[in-house]
Amino acid sequence: MTIRRDGFTMMEMMAVIAVIAVVANALIRAKSLSMRPAVVDDAPIVPVTWVCGNAAAPGQMTFKGENKTDIPNGYLPFNCRAPVLPQ
Repeated sequence: MTIRRDGFTMMEMMAVIAVIAVVANALIRAKSLSMRPAVVDDAPIVPVTWVCGNAAAPGQMTFKGENKTDIPNGYLPFNCRAPVLPQ
């Protein structure tokens, strides 16, 4: 008796995706993604939020520390990308 199956199992698909990820990351190998604190200057109790990559500081907050992100914007997670200014 032969068992016939059509398509791929979930494990086979995950293996393919993992191989592609290991192959498709050459453009970001040895690059850096920065996480910087953003604070409200002159606030009696300083709120802190962490911002990744090239994203803008929220509201009236300013960054502390240096952005050393050198990954191209298109390869960053969406929330870490530089804001797109209207033309």
